[in-house]
Amino acid sequence: MNKNRKIRKEKGAITIYVILSVAFFAIFIIGAYIIANRKLQTQYEAIKQTSEAYNKSNSDSSATPEFLPIYNQEQLEAIDTKNSVYIYQNGASYNYTLNDNKYELKDNIVLNKSYENDYQSVANKIAKINSGVNNHIIEFTDGYMYFDNGWNFTGKFTAKDIKPANYGDYVNYGIDLNRDGNTTNDWRVFLNDGQNVYLIAAGYVDYNWVPNSNNYSIKRNNNDYRLSFNDVYQDYIGSQDIINNMTLASTIQKYHKWAYNHQNSTNTNIRAVAYMLDTEKWTAKLSNTTTNQYVDYAIGGPTLEMFANSYNAIYNNIIDYTYGNENTNGYKVKLKNSNTYDYYTFNIEVEDNKPYKPINNMCASYWFSSPCDDGLIMCLNSGNGGLGRNYYNYNNPGFRPIICLKSGVKAQKSSNVWNLTGVIQ
Repeated sequence: MNKNRKIRKEKGAITIYVILSVAFFAIFIIGAYIIANRKLQTQYEAIKQTSEAYNKSNSDSSATPEFLPIYNQEQLEAIDTKNSVYIYQNGASYNYTLNDNKYELKDNIVLNKSYENDYQSVANKIAKINSGVNNHIIEFTDGYMYFDNGWNFTGKFTAKDIKPANYGDYVNYGIDLNRDGNTTNDWRVFLNDGQNVYLIAAGYVDYNWVPNSNNYSIKRNNNDYRLSFNDVYQDYIGSQDIINNMTLASTIQKYHKWAYNHQNSTNTNIRAVAYMLDTEKWTAKLSNTTTNQYVDYAIGGPTLEMFANSYNAIYNNIIDYTYGNENTNGYKVKLKNSNTYDYYTFNIEVEDNKPYKPINNMCASYWFSSPCDDGLIMCLNSGNGGLGRNYYNYNNPGFRPIICLKSGVKAQKSSNVWNLTGVIQ
């Protein structure tokens, strides 16, 4: 009897095992079926979407929109040709053949070098563009075409395009320094450093164009143009004011190596220079709602490095300078045919058609935004071409401020004057 009971128990265990095995197997089969079915459904949906996209593309290709889009050179060249062009922005192909097609310029067009000096063939194409012309330009390697009551061409004015031969060109910056009602004779191209174009005031400016410091006004001497640093320097500590000016962060490393390497100087001369490099004060004084789109910053005058870089690009690297060791107070200079650095040098060319000579003679020299090693401030004598220095309170020098334009400023040259027209983003 015990034996029969044992056999029944074993048969029951086997039955349960078989049932569980069958159940697990059934679950596995059902799961595999569900996964396969979902995968098949996914593939079906992908095929369906591909088919719909293909059908939509074919449908769109035959349904020409009111304005055919022009995004690039290929599409511009396709105007009035037999080419069918695929526009990936629209996901469709369009036929650019029809003479009655309308076209819309959708972006700035950058043409390759093959179009250099070939403006007419491009002009024939863009003359047929009906929309978007006021918002975009056609860029050549050597200039731009822009729309202003018709398409116009202008040479480039960005930093990569201005050459030393352009130094001295007049620029209509929009600030009338001499108050003659004409803003085309107040500013000249001074320097292109490969990133920015710098302008310099064409002549000495009067005290109305020179900002106050926080607590003091600039000192007038003999006339409204001869100005010195009496009092205004007192609002500045020295090199730290220059180094802490984040607007000048990259400029200081390039164009004021002495301050960058002497960050704890508090001499009177460097305090006066800090006033000249107060971009907040000078930019506020020398910009307005019209010019704000063009100006990066303004300072009170060129640094010695700016002047040397500009001048040497024209006159065969004639000026050299040193900013010495940690014990120096500023710069020394020399000409290339000299063996000795000194506080001053002569024989600097000041031709009328270059930016180094001011167009008025209201002062004897103009201040540089650089200290001299003997504790004075660098300046250029506009009469005899002497590159030297003066005391901060000397009563003969004046100011010729510098404007650093934003990278990408574009302009149209007309009657030998550059007229700023916008900024390439």
